[in-house]
Amino acid sequence: MLAALGVRFYDSHGEPLLGFGEDLLKLGRIDSDNLDSRLFECEIVMASDVQNPLCGPNGASIIYGPQKGALPAQVEALDASMSHYADLMEGQSSRDFKDSPGAGAAGGVGFALLTLGAKVVQGAEVVADASRLRSKLSGANWVITGEGKSDNQTLNGKLPYYVARLAKESGVKTILISGCLGEDTKELEKEFSACFSCVPRPMTSSECLLQAEKTLSDCTRNVVRLL
Repeated sequence: MLAALGVRFYDSHGEPLLGFGEDLLKLGRIDSDNLDSRLFECEIVMASDVQNPLCGPNGASIIYGPQKGALPAQVEALDASMSHYADLMEGQSSRDFKDSPGAGAAGGVGFALLTLGAKVVQGAEVVADASRLRSKLSGANWVITGEGKSDNQTLNGKLPYYVARLAKESGVKTILISGCLGEDTKELEKEFSACFSCVPRPMTSSECLLQAEKTLSDCTRNVVRLL
């Protein structure tokens, strides 16, 4: 994202890097001289529900890497790469953003936005206000919400959790329908009346993507019939 806005990234030999994850560890120099000047004339608002820092035990790589399929060795390498990248970025501004809440959002895009002076707001609240969710909860009996994969990370301020909290304040029960559920959903059950995966049988990721509309529709129809 920063590269698209004019920042240039080079390895220790002065060769430009292409922007792959593995390039972060090769990073030797960052040049921000050609950063798009329009960024200094506008306010950047970052709508994010993730409060994780960029690196460390609660950082983007360690918390969300396994959820996205990264193996333990890959997670360790990613975290080290992120830390190296952050040190170089912060060396230019003399400001520490990698430990800030939200720096680990979207695989580290949060950190990049913070270095540009972004103001952080809760994404779920922005969406709820735009959709007038609070007024729609009035008189409702149930709310159905969902996301791609649900596990205990859902409770880190993600949209379904925010929806469930708003619903609870209005005395409304919430059902969660997701592409898949993590191994431990006991904590989720404290916030949601029930949690469902819309995958009906053993399927590859490719099959799930191709049949997402049908599996979600079928699961939702069965939940509503039960209600």
